[in-house]
Amino acid sequence: MKSMEVLNRGITMLIFCLGLALTGGISIANASQTDQLSSNLFNFQLKLAKNGNVQSQTKVGEMLEAGNGIGKDLKQARHWYQLAAKSGYKPARDRLKFLDIKARGYNQAKDGDWLKSIKTQAAGQDRDSMLLLAQMYRQGIGVNKDFGAAKQLLNVLSISGNMIIDFENTQLNANILADKKHQQALEAQRAAQAQQRIEAEQQQKIQAAAKAKANAATKQETEAEKRKRYEAAMKKLKEQQQLLEQQQKWAEGQKQQ
Repeated sequence: MKSMEVLNRGITMLIFCLGLALTGGISIANASQTDQLSSNLFNFQLKLAKNGNVQSQTKVGEMLEAGNGIGKDLKQARHWYQLAAKSGYKPARDRLKFLDIKARGYNQAKDGDWLKSIKTQAAGQDRDSMLLLAQMYRQGIGVNKDFGAAKQLLNVLSISGNMIIDFENTQLNANILADKKHQQALEAQRAAQAQQRIEAEQQQKIQAAAKAKANAATKQETEAEKRKRYEAAMKKLKEQQQLLEQQQKWAEGQKQQ
């Protein structure tokens, strides 16, 4: 089984390198060429899978699960995983467990030991566990979403030229770009809100200053009106006093006559 796995990876690498040669490199490969390459690899793996090769059965399941150039089909992916799992192939059992968790949600009591084993195997450079853990980090399944951790695992795996890993890397890069754009949008929104707060505060200050000025003017007008009434009252009082004095003088004059 080990020799077949090595052969399987070697042929996968050969097909990958052939794709690079035909397209001049991944960076300039168009979508149809990439899909054709995926289809060729799928057909090759499918032939081996039908002959009972558990590694190929799992690879076929992975490609159907991802929809890597052949169309996504989780029902068929489960079918091929189950065939490999019946033969005792652990990576296939792990893929089935992952799909179950993805469908029903992670349960610490039920899935904790399994996740711990995946992390331990990934730390021991088990490639199937590393890929699975990278997908879990990318999608936030069973673990906190962590694009950095996923990228670190995939970078180690990518040197094999495995198209499933390359596809996962493409998905991760798209997630990172989308997350970056989302963060930029949030920052722009926060900046706009901050500017709105500044403008609102400035407007409040302007209104407060205008109100204070109006109050001061009103107070001045009130004081002026008070002074005016006071002066008018004093003037009238003085006039009355003068009139009384004149009447008193006239009365005293009359007595003297």
